[in-house]
Amino acid sequence: DDRSIYDIIETMEMPYEWIPELHDYCRERDIFFMSTPFDKRSAGELAEYVPAWKVASYTSSHHPFLRHLAGTDKPIIMSTGAHTLSEVAESVDVLRDAGVDDLVLLHCVASYPTPLWEVNVRVVETLSDEFDVLSGLSDHTLDPTVAPSAAVALGGNVVEKHFTLDSSMEGPDHEFALEPDELDEMVSAIRDTEAALGTAEKRVLDVEQELYQKARRAVHAVEDINAGETFTDENVRVIRPGDREAGLSPKFYDEVVGAVATRDVRRGDGIQWADVDR
Repeated sequence: DDRSIYDIIETMEMPYEWIPELHDYCRERDIFFMSTPFDKRSAGELAEYVPAWKVASYTSSHHPFLRHLAGTDKPIIMSTGAHTLSEVAESVDVLRDAGVDDLVLLHCVASYPTPLWEVNVRVVETLSDEFDVLSGLSDHTLDPTVAPSAAVALGGNVVEKHFTLDSSMEGPDHEFALEPDELDEMVSAIRDTEAALGTAEKRVLDVEQELYQKARRAVHAVEDINAGETFTDENVRVIRPGDREAGLSPKFYDEVVGAVATRDVRRGDGIQWADVDR
């Protein structure tokens, strides 16, 4: 027909009478019910049922409406598509001046679908660093895992993705939305990414202990050395210990070479400080 995409979207608003039913359905399944208001009336209808406000990109510079939402004392998750960093800063100032402390900013590219090479997931980091808030990604790429996993790897706390039962259904969002198996794939990829990120502490892990003992190079005798003989480049080497007790760290090699053996050392044995007359 002759309607624009905006006319179609206007006809897709959720009937208010669905709200309590959807809320209860979600609660029964331990899911937080969320819905995006675009005006004061819809915010009023939703206020009793949502734990936080989701502000759509195209509403994020509607300062009067932001102040209205701020007055409800709910956390706010705000998408930032089609806005510059300075415009986002203005909206953040409005919310903070209105008393909003719990704020999440979502990087978003207002292109449906978004090509992977245009998604610029690093902006997730930019938003967090610039405004000292939790950040995340509202993703419209067709791939179910790449951008969401990258966002989590960069410190993102929230991932938003369109979801449908069938991408061939009529409507403006279904074509680029995830189907159930893809949503499952996305969640699994995010959880795997979180597991892989692990801790920032650099240490020898329990899973490394075997190779820590056997594979890290150490100072070992490569010939039989009798007590009183001198350690030389010919009779000691830096090698992997394997199943033998590891010798001294290679950083002590120069201190060993030229020293005298205090006791007999057999070929393959690790050189210990007790073997070296220093």
